[in-house]
Amino acid sequence: MIKFFNLVFKNIFRHRNLSLYTGLAIFASASIIIIANSFGAGLSRQIIDNMISLQTGHIQITKKTLLNYDLEAPINLLPPLSDAIELKTLKKLPPPKKTILFKYKYLIVTQYYGYNKAFVGYLSNIDFKETNRFVKLFKFNEGKIFDQPLKNQIVLSQTLASKLRVKTKDKISLMTEMREGGTNADVFTVTGIYHEPIPWLDNVGYTDTGSLQRLANTFDKVQALQITLSDEKDVSSAYQYLKTKLDSNIYLIKDYKALGTFEYGIIMANKLSIWVLCIIIVLISALTVINSVLMSIRYKKTEIGTMLAIGIFKKQILGLLLFESLLLSVFFSILGILFGSAISLFLSFQGIPLNSMALTYMFGGAQIRFHLTAGNLIFTFLFVNLTTILATLYPTWAYLSRIPIKLLRK
Repeated sequence: MIKFFNLVFKNIFRHRNLSLYTGLAIFASASIIIIANSFGAGLSRQIIDNMISLQTGHIQITKKTLLNYDLEAPINLLPPLSDAIELKTLKKLPPPKKTILFKYKYLIVTQYYGYNKAFVGYLSNIDFKETNRFVKLFKFNEGKIFDQPLKNQIVLSQTLASKLRVKTKDKISLMTEMREGGTNADVFTVTGIYHEPIPWLDNVGYTDTGSLQRLANTFDKVQALQITLSDEKDVSSAYQYLKTKLDSNIYLIKDYKALGTFEYGIIMANKLSIWVLCIIIVLISALTVINSVLMSIRYKKTEIGTMLAIGIFKKQILGLLLFESLLLSVFFSILGILFGSAISLFLSFQGIPLNSMALTYMFGGAQIRFHLTAGNLIFTFLFVNLTTILATLYPTWAYLSRIPIKLLRK
């Protein structure tokens, strides 16, 4: 066995230029596959998360009476949606694993109708209060997440904060005008400001479930709830749970696929095109590995003929060349995976900026962020090494099937 290993290493060193060329091809292919798959995973997740978090939510609940609502009708004819749902029941939903933008237990977006002016759209009648100095702050633009929200904390878009002339840690009073006269208000602390490049989505605020219940009780005029769960896998169970809790004659419940049929179709088409592009890149990388290995085996044709001529068994020759290729493949593929992972992790935090509004809308944000997964690492390692073995096996066996004299001819 020791002699076999010595022979393998001597053979690699003797053909070091050829071995280096093959190794670099494997290294480049592994790196490109890692980066391409991370790009595809990050982008496909980003474009659908954008639609869910900022446009539709995973599930939306609307009062059917609002569809034919007469603006002159008395407001008290419409019971508050929050009372019917009893937001505390949402706590029975599966606990979140990871949220889209912020580390919130549940990201709830409320919309108001009539003359209410609060929360989604814009804020009015701002009352500036003394700055709160003890609230912990994380900036979203630095790639970090917001702290778990406490009671009456709110996150505002950059544009909205600029319009209101507020910054993080400021306290604001959200006030709404009621059609029958008077105002209701509640005080919130701004704990974060995020950037949203799409103008018509850039007047949005977020708060936690507890604050939403308080806000809903204060204003008492909720038109719809958009519920964004932390894990998309929980949408089906949450949807069924809410269907059993709410009267279907009063409330209309839809998931994000039904809410944005056209947008969802575009997103699925974009995701498909992204993964088709990734598959093409993977195939090109495989061809690069195959080409380099075929050239290496072809270069060793006379060497194979010599070993056959002196009586070395075919299985020994095949084992020698296979192990040599596998050794190079494992070493350089690991290096390539490490390099590609480093690039992907860097781009997952740094992101690739998108300056075009069309690209921003298509790809769901101002930046493309990569997403590296364990499955990507395992797939790349197995794919590159299996491709190398198959690329070595076929030409080697073809040469071993010939008589030595033909292999010795140039």
